[in-house]
Amino acid sequence: MEKTLRIRALSVLLTLVMLIGLIPVVSTPASAASYVETHDVDAIKTLLEQDGDISIKLDGDAKKTISSSKDDFWCVLGKGDKTLDLNGYELRVDLDDATGGSGEYNQVVTMFGVNSGTRFTLNDTSGKNTGNP
Repeated sequence: MEKTLRIRALSVLLTLVMLIGLIPVVSTPASAASYVETHDVDAIKTLLEQDGDISIKLDGDAKKTISSSKDDFWCVLGKGDKTLDLNGYELRVDLDDATGGSGEYNQVVTMFGVNSGTRFTLNDTSGKNTGNP
């Protein structure tokens, strides 16, 4: 009798373990990042230059004119996963026309520099297709 009771208890326990194993595990992925929404060009640059993962979504056109740059890149991205969602808006950094109105620039600055250890995604999730050709 005692042996039968132990076997029954063990079979009930194993049945419960098997049933618990059938329950689906639901979790949110660690990469489900929330976006920082801004259209401040300086804030965008600062966020992208920091190490670590960041997702930025534009909430308006982001435009700035700079007088000159001593660097080859306007923004060198820090290490980590960086996502910039244009969201139907424009991110634009122009050089000031310091040529006396001639319009001939002697300086070219590339928008982004991407180093090793950095993954950069630029997209537009708005579906408006408003980018300039």
